[in-house]
Amino acid sequence: MFQKLEESLLNPDSSNEEKAFTVQSDDVESFTTPVPALIRQIITRNLADGSSGAAAGEVSVLEENRHLKDLLSQARMDRDQLLSKQAVLTNRLEQMLTLQSGESDQESMYGAEHQRLREESRTYRLKLQAYQDSQQKQAQLVHKLQAKVLQYKKRSGDLEQQVLEKTSELEKLRLSLQCHLDSSAQQLQRSEQEHSLETQSKLTLLEEERQRCSSLTKVNALLREQLEQANEANQALTESLHKAREAAEQREMQLKREQEVTASRLSREQARGRALWRQAASLRSTFTQLRAFADRSLSDMRGEYASVSRRLHAACMSLEAAVSEKNASTGLEVSALERHLRDKLREAMQLQAHFNVEKMEFNTRVQGLEDTVKHLRVQNIEKESSLAALQSNLDKTELSRAEVTDERDTLRSEVGSLQHILYSIHQAVGEDRDSSSLDSPGEEVLSISSVHLSSPQCDSTLKAVRRALFKRQTQTQELQERLEAALEQAATLRDQLQDREAERRKLEQRIQQLEQENHRAERAGEECNRDAQRYRNSLGIISSERDDLEKQLSTLQHQLNSDQAELERLRCSSVDNQRQRELLRQQREDLERQLARERSEAERGQRTIEQLEAKHSDVRKELVTVKEALSQLTLQKEVLEDEKGSLAQALSKAEAQNAEQELTLTKLQSEAAALRDSLAKMGALSEGLAKDKVELNRLLLQVEADKAELSERKRELEIERTAAREELARVQQELLDVAAEKRALEATHVHLQEARGCLDVELSAMQRERTLTLEQLAQTSKQKQGALEQLSVYRKEAELQTASLQRMGREREELAKDKATLTVQLTTEQRKAKALTQELAALRVIAERESLESALFDGQELISSLEAEQTRLEGERGNLQQANEALTCEVSRVQSELEQQVYQALQERQAIELKLAQAERNAQRILAAAQHTHQEQLEAERKDKECIRLTLTAQKEQAEEQLRAEYEELRLRSRRELQQLQEQLAKLQQHCTDSLLQAECHNQQALYEKEAEKAALAERILMLQQDLEAGTLEVERMHRDFLSKQEQDKDTMAGLQSELQQLRSCFEESLSSREISEKRLNEQIREVSLNRHEAQQEVERLRRELSEVEESRDAGRRKLIEAHRQLRECVQERDTQRRESLELKRALGDESREREAIHASNQELRSAVKRAESDNNRCTYMRRRSSRHDIMRLQYVFIQEGSQT
Repeated sequence: MFQKLEESLLNPDSSNEEKAFTVQSDDVESFTTPVPALIRQIITRNLADGSSGAAAGEVSVLEENRHLKDLLSQARMDRDQLLSKQAVLTNRLEQMLTLQSGESDQESMYGAEHQRLREESRTYRLKLQAYQDSQQKQAQLVHKLQAKVLQYKKRSGDLEQQVLEKTSELEKLRLSLQCHLDSSAQQLQRSEQEHSLETQSKLTLLEEERQRCSSLTKVNALLREQLEQANEANQALTESLHKAREAAEQREMQLKREQEVTASRLSREQARGRALWRQAASLRSTFTQLRAFADRSLSDMRGEYASVSRRLHAACMSLEAAVSEKNASTGLEVSALERHLRDKLREAMQLQAHFNVEKMEFNTRVQGLEDTVKHLRVQNIEKESSLAALQSNLDKTELSRAEVTDERDTLRSEVGSLQHILYSIHQAVGEDRDSSSLDSPGEEVLSISSVHLSSPQCDSTLKAVRRALFKRQTQTQELQERLEAALEQAATLRDQLQDREAERRKLEQRIQQLEQENHRAERAGEECNRDAQRYRNSLGIISSERDDLEKQLSTLQHQLNSDQAELERLRCSSVDNQRQRELLRQQREDLERQLARERSEAERGQRTIEQLEAKHSDVRKELVTVKEALSQLTLQKEVLEDEKGSLAQALSKAEAQNAEQELTLTKLQSEAAALRDSLAKMGALSEGLAKDKVELNRLLLQVEADKAELSERKRELEIERTAAREELARVQQELLDVAAEKRALEATHVHLQEARGCLDVELSAMQRERTLTLEQLAQTSKQKQGALEQLSVYRKEAELQTASLQRMGREREELAKDKATLTVQLTTEQRKAKALTQELAALRVIAERESLESALFDGQELISSLEAEQTRLEGERGNLQQANEALTCEVSRVQSELEQQVYQALQERQAIELKLAQAERNAQRILAAAQHTHQEQLEAERKDKECIRLTLTAQKEQAEEQLRAEYEELRLRSRRELQQLQEQLAKLQQHCTDSLLQAECHNQQALYEKEAEKAALAERILMLQQDLEAGTLEVERMHRDFLSKQEQDKDTMAGLQSELQQLRSCFEESLSSREISEKRLNEQIREVSLNRHEAQQEVERLRRELSEVEESRDAGRRKLIEAHRQLRECVQERDTQRRESLELKRALGDESREREAIHASNQELRSAVKRAESDNNRCTYMRRRSSRHDIMRLQYVFIQEGSQT
């Protein structure tokens, strides 16, 4: 205030405003008063204080300039980081607002005081001219004051330039924030839609997975129970085998005992034969008679024996035809079952290969999701840094408030100093009146108590001083009101921050709830995966059970064949031996088939190993291709970085050119100021207003010429700027080949051109647009907070998804391992069961063969004894009757022994049949129990699935309602805050418009200077717009990356859903096939039972026929010689059969050794498969490690680039 008073008194012709005052104050030029002289004396006394204040002002201006330069350097350094750039921009906006508010207040105050003092100086200008010639000291003082005035003019010019820069920056920020708001609104809408779709799909997937998991758990439990039952059956078979061995040993002991008994009998019979040989002479006479009678009876018996043999032959032929038909039908069924089993095995191998491929794809997807999670974590860290920057902005606002309080105190001190100056002026006026009564006879002393003065000139001075004091008080009141408004704004901002923190806490709680729900969903997914694996295991167990049933059928068929062979042995020994040979051949064929199957399994194992090796090689090729692609991408990135560096250099050059042009403009302004000062000095030394007007017109012409030159320079700069812009656009088009980014750049380019036109047209309304930018800045801060919250939610969801996917992968691997172990156990158990059944069959055959051999041996011994007796009877006819009686007794005894042996064999057969029936009943009971438990489990699973679905739907509805309520509350709060901000901004706008209207009255020449500075500001605006364009491009790139990752997540979820659907379809098909196979097996069991019943009936019928044959055999003594011969042939055939059995045993031993070798090779193949799986796991681990290393390297490169920029 004091400095402006000095300027108005000592240099009245230095500005266009003073010209206006000369026109207004022409009627007061006639009055002369010594008051200016006294004012000069007061000014000389207080010059030291003014110089110190001026130096402090200059220091503050320099500090402000340095602060602005630091802010610009920070904006250029943080160009590549959008969030940190926003924080810096908010800081700059707040500082600019505080500075503009303070500067506008100071300008309004200084303008009013300056105007009033200039009016007074115009009245006393003629008196000052008279005193200037006589006082050289005052001229020196005037020179000093003029230098200070020049300094203050420069300072005011710099401040106005800063104001223009800040207004241009505000415009640019408004436009960029508006673009960012539009893009963020669209992004939020898209993200909300995508999030709703993703939540729905995930909920459906979770429900399906839970259902599958529950069903799979039940099936797995059932299969484990079945495996336990199979183990129990194997134990029972082992026990039965031990019992059969013990029975065979007992039979061998009985046979030895019987042989000893027969040897003793033979010795006794030889003694009796000698006695009978002595009595034969006496019986010769009677033997002739008996011989004739015997011949007649033998002829009758021969006819009966022929008829019986014909009937037996017909019965045997019919039985053989029936058995052959049944064998053909069962053989066809067995071949069909074998083909079906081979198809099932092929399907299982194909499913395993498909599962391995899907597992690899799933691992790759999990790695991609881990990368997205890391990227989102980096974004979260950047957002936390932006929040810290906002907190620092709040701290700066508090510091600015403290500075405002300090300025208020300084203003109060200045008011006190002005009051003291006025008091000294009144005293000086009183003294001047006493001393110079001749010069002004009508003047009176001025008093502080507002006493009326005698002269009108003194009254005008007093009124002017009072007006200045009143305006000073009003300005102080306005400053206090503004300070209170700023405090209220700070309080509202704090309340808003508290509300935002409360909202953030609520959102964090909501996020925690959603995380818990996601954990639950992940657990349900894990259970679903386990159930799926159990279902797969159940499929394998069902197939093994089917194989077991088919093997049981084959064993039953073999038993039927053995029964038929036993019946045929009873008929005729020769037919029996042939059947045994056929059985042995069939066993050989079965063994050959088993060997062929094992060889095919070994070939399949080799094929699987080859497939795994091919997959391993494919994976390596893919790794090589991925590494090549990464190297190409890194090269492209380096090329882009080089181009970016060249662009940055070009921009830095353009900025340096702009700075040079700004320096030239400032130099021109300083030269113009120096010219104005010189003109002011000439005007002060001139004698009349005419010279002053001529000089002023000449100055105006020069200023206009300078203005024209500046406009030409501005046009040249604009041409250069357009050329630079075209080059930048061309480089951007070369860098960004993608169509979407190209469209975005074109849209931003058009928008910036429109903004430039608006800036050229609406330069007068910059203050109003500043209020709009403040509103938009508040909105963007709100939207940014919402976007940050959404990003945190998405990040947490992505982390949960990646964790769930990793868990699912691990569980799949564990389930695959469990499946492999269970299959190995099942195969071992099946082999053990096969071996036990084969041993049982072999023991049965051996026992039956030994029993028949013992019977044949007994028969041979009897035949030899009978032949000896016959020779003795022929030699001793006298003892024929006694020999006949002995022979009849012996024949009856042998017949009874044979009947006892047949009865024992029949009892053993009945016991075996009872065991078989019991085994079949147990198998049927087990199947019925398994079906019943399976149905119960399916019903329980359905109920559990319905309960889970209902609970999930209820939770989903609750979550949607809560989200809607929170969205409505946030929307209402945002509207209220917008209304409050709009009201505050309207107040500020009104105040700014008032201050602008007052300033426009006094700042006509400032408009010319502003037009000259407009070009520099436009260039800065363009530079900041380019920075904002780069930031918007980075934001769009980040958004596109986020959308692409979301699409990848959707693709992974769709793949998982398709996999689950395929598993479900496979499980349903397996269930249907299992039911069909169970039906077929039940039908086959029924057929087998029917066949066995028919065989039993046949056995009973044959027993009756055998009894008849044995009764008729008593009359066949004459054919004993033929029987003996046939028996010898049978002995020979038996020896050959024994040899063949030994050969078969050797072949079986060789086959067992081959089986052991095949088993060892299978174990080696399994170990090779495990090694291949471990190699694949290592490859996946190395791939993940390499991908993490590449990501870390890229992050390090980005950090280095950020630090360099």
